[in-house]
Amino acid sequence: MSSSKNNYLFPLIVMCALMFMVGFITTMNNSLIKFLEGAFNLGSVEKQLVNTAFFGAYILSIPVGMLIKRIGYKGGLIGGLLFIAAGFFLCYPGVAMGYYAFLSCMFLVATGIVLLQVALNPYIIALGEPDSASRRLTMAASLNSLATTIAPIFVSILIMSNIKGSGATAMQIPTERQG
Repeated sequence: MSSSKNNYLFPLIVMCALMFMVGFITTMNNSLIKFLEGAFNLGSVEKQLVNTAFFGAYILSIPVGMLIKRIGYKGGLIGGLLFIAAGFFLCYPGVAMGYYAFLSCMFLVATGIVLLQVALNPYIIALGEPDSASRRLTMAASLNSLATTIAPIFVSILIMSNIKGSGATAMQIPTERQG
């Protein structure tokens, strides 16, 4: 029994870390709206498009579930991480290309989050005895909730430190390349 628990410990820690990351990124998205409003001079409809672009990816849950059935939980987790990485990597050129290109990058990140969320819960259930599955899910969900609490504070500190460090009164994102 102890040997079985030890075999699941590392994968469970990884799954809990991924649950934390999902909560952090999801809430970080909401925290960026005020920043984006000033950076892109957004109106009220454009501000709401940030959430629409991000949470609109959740419509992919059923197709993602069918995909994960074919590629497995591990494939879904790896795919989710790759989508998130690609979305974040493309953010800088996306910002330079304009607001809607940036929203496309956020949709890509959100698609990765959907892949992770669809794969994480059943993977956590599979990591151990069925009678302790609810405890594992509760622990992972609590880390997700902790991340949703920490993310707005982290983003606020990060943005405020950049504003103070640059001497600017508002965050400025270059939307055009300067030759």
